[in-house]
Amino acid sequence: MRFGVFLSHIILLFFADVKK
Repeated sequence: MRFGVFLSHIILLFFADVKK
């Protein structure tokens, strides 16, 4: 499994939520 891709996706979602 590509844990790095999973992590980056969560980070992107987190940043998107913070920028709201």
